[in-house]
Amino acid sequence: MVYKESVLKLQNDLEVFYRSWEPDSPKALVIGIHGFAEHSGRYIKFGEWLQSKGFSFFIYDLRGHGKTAKDKSEFGDIDKFYQFLEDTQYFVSEIKNGRENLKTAMFGHSMGGLITLHYISRIKKNIDFAITSGAATITKADPFSKLFLYAMYYINKKSRVNLPIKASNLTHDTELYKTYLTDNLVFKRPTVRLIYQLAQGSKEIWRYLNEIDMPILMMHGGSDKVVPVEGTTKAYKIINSKDKSLKVYPGFYHEVLNELNNEKVYEDVMNWLKTHS
Repeated sequence: MVYKESVLKLQNDLEVFYRSWEPDSPKALVIGIHGFAEHSGRYIKFGEWLQSKGFSFFIYDLRGHGKTAKDKSEFGDIDKFYQFLEDTQYFVSEIKNGRENLKTAMFGHSMGGLITLHYISRIKKNIDFAITSGAATITKADPFSKLFLYAMYYINKKSRVNLPIKASNLTHDTELYKTYLTDNLVFKRPTVRLIYQLAQGSKEIWRYLNEIDMPILMMHGGSDKVVPVEGTTKAYKIINSKDKSLKVYPGFYHEVLNELNNEKVYEDVMNWLKTHS
């Protein structure tokens, strides 16, 4: 069993930081895509758990996030949403090299879930099945906030605003959301451009959902205050896959993996992985 932290240079010359957990004889490979503002270090528990169950787990810090961002100007910024898809395609390709015999799942949370949906509908390469958690198919903002965002985007794309997420809305676990607040790798002031590109990605995904035909498990907290659960329930109906499953957890907030009494979530993930590996 091996745990690794390293840097990988992708085909587009972007150097990404990643973490990996590999058992001695993996049953399958899971590629993780984290959410907006966070980083791979918030998935250590999940990676260790997958490894203990016989699954390899690789997750990288997205462009503009975590240790992939090289300086303060890159931290919390991105040019275009599609760069997330391109980076992910190259990352998956590199990780699959030498592991071609392993079936591969993509697991994406929040913005990572949105990236996953774009990937499996538009690119599809090297992925056999998928799992999303609180996928950001709808961005929650009032009309005034949206108007302000669009205005600021055209005035100064690189201007920064306070993080539009309340840590207490992520999970009922007080210690975990306090840790989120003090985590220096979680950026607290993203650029207007990044938020705008996320909003565009959420808007555009509805054009592609009917192109998804691979097995998919979609999970969402029933009391999610960050990303409306309706986004996942509506997306689920549009997806064309004959093998799809929807799990809504009553009372859970946004981070279902990090919720109190999350045993059912882990059980559902493992059952899906075992069934499709």
